[in-house]
Amino acid sequence: MSPEDLKCPACGARVYPSDDRCLACGARLDAGSLVQEAPGTPPAEVPQAVPYQVLPGAQPWDPRDLGVGGGFFERLARGWAFLKQAWMLLGRDGRLLVPSALAVLVGGAILAATVVVLRATGYWDLLFTKSKESDYLFWAVAVPLSLVLFIVAYLFQGMTVRLVADLLARRRCTLGMALADALKNSGALIMLAAASVVVGLAGAALRGNRRGWLRERAADAMESAWHVVVLLTLPVIILEDVGLLQAFRRAGQLHRRHLGDLLVAWFGVGLFNRVLGLAAMLVVTAVGVALYVTLGLATLPLVIALGLTVVVVLSILTAYLNTAYYTCLYLWAAATERAKVPVPAPAPLDVALGW
Repeated sequence: MSPEDLKCPACGARVYPSDDRCLACGARLDAGSLVQEAPGTPPAEVPQAVPYQVLPGAQPWDPRDLGVGGGFFERLARGWAFLKQAWMLLGRDGRLLVPSALAVLVGGAILAATVVVLRATGYWDLLFTKSKESDYLFWAVAVPLSLVLFIVAYLFQGMTVRLVADLLARRRCTLGMALADALKNSGALIMLAAASVVVGLAGAALRGNRRGWLRERAADAMESAWHVVVLLTLPVIILEDVGLLQAFRRAGQLHRRHLGDLLVAWFGVGLFNRVLGLAAMLVVTAVGVALYVTLGLATLPLVIALGLTVVVVLSILTAYLNTAYYTCLYLWAAATERAKVPVPAPAPLDVALGW
């Protein structure tokens, strides 16, 4: 029996003997449950070969179709559909979450070390005074610290890009291999981090000292748009091994015709992230109030620890979902470009599109 003859008994997707779960539907697999196709069974129709697994019977999509169907609840449903598929990928390879967890832990350690150094040198109290010296100190600390945190975040996101792409392509990839790939492109990632710092400074300047609603919204829109640009550019840097400027041009080449629709489609996944975060914080608040009412102030450290844990977990999940979503978009756009006709999207994205 050749690997090409095997399919999932639950959904009919092609699987391999080494698979413990079906990438398309998440069903558990064992040697006794695999179904062998009858000789001569034609494979599922795919307009062109794509370098990732697709759902059985998946229809070609044009990336410009992403913006079609923009109702609030439909967008929320798409976000939920992609979240479920992303969890199935985690069930297949739990290492996908490791880079996001490391990014949060390393970033937290850097922040903690910065606070320790400021306290040890006596500058911590100066930060909270209203003086020019305090302003100078704030920017002297904030700018290099932001640069380091962005570099850390992009290195680990690059690892996630490689792990997701190789999992969908059924290629072997270890955490060490993913880290080596990210480090190989560290020059472009450092430049991307520096650009992110510049955008952050521009946002701070736009808000100004006298903050107004219009200034706040304009700065938020600029920073949100840049966040999307970063997520579109990262897969190009990692998977095509190119410099930052070339990655910008390449991302524009792949996505410029439907960038507006990409923003609309991402709203569903982003909206679900926000709803999930709000629900989690409401639960933590309710638990905190219940503990305070029953046990008093003695439970305050426990409530704070619980709240911090929820924030950390949500940060890890959001970073993973963002990176997985845009990696799927890159794979799809690149495959569509090569095929010169619409092709099926990667399995996780196809489910969200077809909800």
